[in-house]
Amino acid sequence: MRFLIILLAATLLSACDGGQTEYKSKQPVVDPKSPEAAISVLHQYFDAINAQGFVTAYQLLDDPQEPLGSLALRYDDTRHVEITFTGKPKSEGAAGNLYLTVPIKVSTTLKDGSVHLASGEAVLHRVNDVPGASQKQLTWHIKKLQLAPQQ
Repeated sequence: MRFLIILLAATLLSACDGGQTEYKSKQPVVDPKSPEAAISVLHQYFDAINAQGFVTAYQLLDDPQEPLGSLALRYDDTRHVEITFTGKPKSEGAAGNLYLTVPIKVSTTLKDGSVHLASGEAVLHRVNDVPGASQKQLTWHIKKLQLAPQQ
């Protein structure tokens, strides 16, 4: 019996690589100035809304026009939000700033099961490596979500 335990342990240890396995993230490394980095902010925002992480969602807004409590109340009756990208993003720069306009469609499922569709665009913003810019200014944030209900 002791021999079988030793044999089993030796077999298991030989299958291990001594902890030398390299961890590979499932997320690709993305240039922080890229459109992909900006689009990931939209995913983070709606993922946070779905998880009722309203503080996280609020922090992704560039210049919130409403208090945090209003954002939480707006999504209080929401079960799930899904975003779909409906066109090619358009980027532009102005006076040390980068903007990315992304056409989107948002499907919101409420707690009562009803589904509401809206379409429009998201405008994302970041400072373009200006000397003295803060880390927050150098990351993409949602400047504006312009959505109109669909019939």
